[in-house]
Amino acid sequence: MAVIDVAQGDEAFKYEGYALTLGLFIVEIVEPLSLERQWYFKTRLIGLQVRSLVSAAIYQKQLHQM
Repeated sequence: MAVIDVAQGDEAFKYEGYALTLGLFIVEIVEPLSLERQWYFKTRLIGLQVRSLVSAAIYQKQLHQM
């Protein structure tokens, strides 16, 4: 593992530790953004399904009253 090699002093190039740190920092910033977008999509999908179920239930009840 590159992180372990850098920690032990076995760097492949002079600034490998800085490059790894920057890479991990970027990944940690991008990850929550993608998870938040996925959560937002799933909650919107569930909301649409619930609204559809409620509309269908109301429609069925109106049909039975006729």
